[in-house]
Amino acid sequence: MDRLQHRHRTDQVVRHRQRHTTAAAIAAVAVVASAASAASAALVASAAVGVGGAITTTAGTAGATTTAFSMAAKSGKAAAPARTVQLWRIRTGDDGAFDRVVFDERLGRSAYAVLYVAHPTADPSGLPLAVRGRAFLEVVLRSTTTAAAPGRPTALRTTLATRLDEVVQVRKAGEFEAVVTYVIGLHERHPFRVVTLRQPYRLAVDVRH
Repeated sequence: MDRLQHRHRTDQVVRHRQRHTTAAAIAAVAVVASAASAASAALVASAAVGVGGAITTTAGTAGATTTAFSMAAKSGKAAAPARTVQLWRIRTGDDGAFDRVVFDERLGRSAYAVLYVAHPTADPSGLPLAVRGRAFLEVVLRSTTTAAAPGRPTALRTTLATRLDEVVQVRKAGEFEAVVTYVIGLHERHPFRVVTLRQPYRLAVDVRH
């Protein structure tokens, strides 16, 4: 009887140790999985931060949309403006992998079309427009004005020269019947994309190096 009790106790100890070892192994796997999940989340968060790019220098990526890099023309609808959108500033910068031209807007975001053109022209005359560069991206913003208003000043220049890898010059091509047109002069044709953001509203054109 003593031997049977001893064996029973021994079996209990062995089973307890087995359960403890299994639980420890499961906990270790959970810790590793949690760490991997945290690392993955950090990577995603880092990527999300990079969406706006250091060039934008403004907070907020809510409602951001991004097209793929390609040579094809790109267009998008307005962000439900209550009235005519005000284009009030244009900025440029180098992200390292691409050059960016940012169009800052108020009261909404313009409907847009961005495409390569063979020769820049002024709007609405259609006359040739001198823009530095060997390739030209035309940016058309609809339901838009560059006019200042009380409490809503603008900081726009007709011509903006840069020292970027690809973007040479940004020049206003015209403004007629709430359609504002700019031309981006480039060294060469490269794939480009359009990024639209809100809070505040802005439209960015990225040109790959």
